[in-house]
Amino acid sequence: RAGNRSPKTLSLWQENTPMEKLKYFGSNSVYLYDSKVNASRLISELRDKKCILLDIQEFTVSQGQKAIKIYRETHEPFKFGMRKIECLHITGQAGCRYGFKLACEVAKSVKSSRDVKFAVLGYGNVGMGAIHEAYDQGVTEIQILNRVHTAKENIDPFINDKDIIVNAAEQPLELRGKNYLISEDHTNNVLKKGCIVIDLIGGSPTNRSAVEPVESCTFLDDPYFEKNGIYFSSLWGWPMLGMMKESAERYSKQILDVLLSDDGLIYTGLENATESIKEATSFT
Repeated sequence: RAGNRSPKTLSLWQENTPMEKLKYFGSNSVYLYDSKVNASRLISELRDKKCILLDIQEFTVSQGQKAIKIYRETHEPFKFGMRKIECLHITGQAGCRYGFKLACEVAKSVKSSRDVKFAVLGYGNVGMGAIHEAYDQGVTEIQILNRVHTAKENIDPFINDKDIIVNAAEQPLELRGKNYLISEDHTNNVLKKGCIVIDLIGGSPTNRSAVEPVESCTFLDDPYFEKNGIYFSSLWGWPMLGMMKESAERYSKQILDVLLSDDGLIYTGLENATESIKEATSFT
């Protein structure tokens, strides 16, 4: 949600980040934290520096249910919501994890994950998986770029010093093959040598992703390629690369839920299924 407010910068920091690593202080700097998990030392120091502090846990307890009620009253539900059977978060995790492997073993540009300069383009379901993995890897600052940051006139300073860049931005059909967030010019003149670019979206020559050097998906037998000292990977089926067990368990549970939950197909029959289920089964 913070990304939707067009902040000048948006980063996720580790709870044990030293104060000297943080960059912005004062009344124009907003820090969101969860008092269930964050270290009180850092919060106390940020308060002394006159930053705006918002405790997600405190808000959840005092206003959470009310906020949800207001949202539902003022927003009509979408006809189709999240996919009932999906593996988007694990896709982001798997791709990001492979990015660290490339950085350590192929480019040899990374010695400690804490020191990795990391950026993710987009913060949807797939992007959140990448953010999750980077946090678990111990990256001190995870920089998250929204549409303002990725605009052609703005993006260069956000990516020119990065060790790992993850693209999780999916563009509308009319922009594919026309608007590239990571361009050939970036590859030749902006990104530093040894940078890893993980494209979680992928595509084909007729349905391009936002990463111009990636003309089509890569595959398990040849998962990455190098261009001008930059390493790119855009795997078809990211969960197959190191997270097959987790994805299989997730798919199996979701299929069972569709079949056996209180409103599942076994009990309701297809004629009483939700619109999304009917739409999906009409193609079989």
